[in-house]
Amino acid sequence: MSAKKQHYVPQFYLRRFANEERFFAYDKQRRHLYPTNVRDVASERYFYDVPAFDSVAGVAQALESFFQPFETAGAVVVAYLDELELLSGAGVIRDQDRIDLSLFLGLQYLRTKEARESLAQLNEALEKTKFLAFLRQTAPDLEATGEMFDLTSSDERRALVHATAVLDEDTRIAASGWIHRHYWILLRNVTAIPFVTSDHPVAVHNSVGGRTYALGGLGNFGTEVAYPLSTRTLLLAVERRAFPQGAALNGTMQVAANPEHIVYYNSLQVLYSYSQVFGPKEGLDLAADMVKETPELGNPTVRRIDIR
Repeated sequence: MSAKKQHYVPQFYLRRFANEERFFAYDKQRRHLYPTNVRDVASERYFYDVPAFDSVAGVAQALESFFQPFETAGAVVVAYLDELELLSGAGVIRDQDRIDLSLFLGLQYLRTKEARESLAQLNEALEKTKFLAFLRQTAPDLEATGEMFDLTSSDERRALVHATAVLDEDTRIAASGWIHRHYWILLRNVTAIPFVTSDHPVAVHNSVGGRTYALGGLGNFGTEVAYPLSTRTLLLAVERRAFPQGAALNGTMQVAANPEHIVYYNSLQVLYSYSQVFGPKEGLDLAADMVKETPELGNPTVRRIDIR
């Protein structure tokens, strides 16, 4: 039986922010907070169906099936790390856990709707740049500029570009490898504010260079990767050169008792999500405040790519 509703954030993960399958969602585009079910968010009908790949693989919905072993391994590690007792000693994060979760997070980073939009914009920008170069070479009197035309891919083309990136082993290993090489710290939230998550939960931010969009800068100087495991636990992975102090904390669990720190990590979910943020109702007021202050956050097709 084929899967009609295909999740780009796994349901096993979303359940860690829900109460008996239910939680709240804040939609940035509609500026709307509403109760919902984990099965009804971070998904689309036939999102991963790419007939060209199915015909080569000889299997229906080949891309959807491709995710299963990564999700199985990732689910085990997420549950283990989230359910640890509150410890701060070295060795909390085991070597095999780091490998399995890195592979899962690298894929999770690439498989979302946010990633598809970023890849589509990158592909369109490159095609436009190549066409402008061709015009300037063949018709120099035309004075061709980027303002002369827009280039927008079809939905089918966007899905194909996205699937190609997801299935490309070099791309996945590069993303996973950068995450693996960072210093890893577990943060156990003991405040009254829950961690929240989103439809693009692997939030990549650069505290040195500013905002980093979905597919940019995993290995850049100053990058931090924030991935909430549940309402009470967050995995923070920081780039080693910019955060040498992370060496002493690498592989440990630390208490997060400052509400401002929880707000900061929740703000990254709002900032880097495609459209929706999920979790307990009391954790989502921040999303509404951020979108009110910066309406651009509610535009899912805001420009992510700048080629110079």
